[in-house]
Amino acid sequence: MTKASSATNINVYVLCTYSVLFHMGWSMWERNVFPIWLLQVAGGSKDVVGYVMSVQGAVAVIAAPAFGSVLDLTQAFRGLVLATVAIAMGALGALAHVVERNRLDWRLYGAVCLWSVLLSAQGILTDSLLAATTDKGEERGWAFALKSTFWRLGAALGQVANLVIFAVEG
Repeated sequence: MTKASSATNINVYVLCTYSVLFHMGWSMWERNVFPIWLLQVAGGSKDVVGYVMSVQGAVAVIAAPAFGSVLDLTQAFRGLVLATVAIAMGALGALAHVVERNRLDWRLYGAVCLWSVLLSAQGILTDSLLAATTDKGEERGWAFALKSTFWRLGAALGQVANLVIFAVEG
């Protein structure tokens, strides 16, 4: 990656667009749809929902520094982007398989672990790209604030979409 020396790099705008889209989908899935599905499949057991969501959180906490360390040590940004895309495809495929089967077993935990690694990896890659393609100081601060704002906008739009879907579908 090379640092931009002129006005705000196009990567800032691309990452803001990505932030809206990714976090809208994440918000819709992880904050509403997945926990509701999980509670239904678990027969109303809040313990099962708690275990699954806790495993997801624990894996994300472990994956983030591990992924960041690999990036720092190897500087293999493009390779890690490709690995993250592969993880995304694997996570989405595994989650689709688990939801299709509509059962709780080890596959659910595997899918949730992949999803957690994806969440950690994409966040690190996004922040690393922003840092590498913006100048230190005011421009970098503005870029991170903008990305964060679009991230929250995506999460809010996801919740609005869920409200509309649940109001229409019940």
